[in-house]
Amino acid sequence: MHEKIETIIIGGTFNPIHIGHMHLAEEASRTFCAKRILIVPSFIPAHKDSKNILAPEHRIAMLEIACRNTNFEIETCEIERGGVSYSIDTIRYIRKKYNLNDRPGLLIGDDLSVGFSSWRNPDAIAAEAKIIIAFRDSSENNGFPYEYRRLENLMLNVSSSEIRQRMKDGRACRYLMPGGVYEYIVENKLYGEVNA
Repeated sequence: MHEKIETIIIGGTFNPIHIGHMHLAEEASRTFCAKRILIVPSFIPAHKDSKNILAPEHRIAMLEIACRNTNFEIETCEIERGGVSYSIDTIRYIRKKYNLNDRPGLLIGDDLSVGFSSWRNPDAIAAEAKIIIAFRDSSENNGFPYEYRRLENLMLNVSSSEIRQRMKDGRACRYLMPGGVYEYIVENKLYGEVNA
């Protein structure tokens, strides 16, 4: 039996949101009996190349489409804050805004956990949030140096970069995204879609 974590934070660029993100959110929600799943789009991510990232309004619009009829909430604090998005700032903001009695969960993929020690204030993140590591790249324990919970999730081999490339090449990708997101992308001529 897993512990209950009332609020879980899932951050990312969501460029675009895809079924892998949605599935991880549901897995985390069910596994930890979360009351609140906060999807937090970054303004400028600290650990990714930002030159191909869509404007925030498009990413938020796609999140709104994806999160319809779910219990996931979109938290835009990083967009509103501007600049590079740091997890520690977001955790502290969310703890205060939502008046949390307990530490929130912070869900990260094992692909990001490898470089976690290079994040801004990793000790503070580990102290102020309950780190949850999901399977993204492997099912192996990677020697993560902080206390964490493991999400025993199904690995879906879907990525935003793969979707963007498929859109650019006019290849099939409609069903790699939540319903309505593909249509939004085509309608707004995002990612160089040529064969709607």
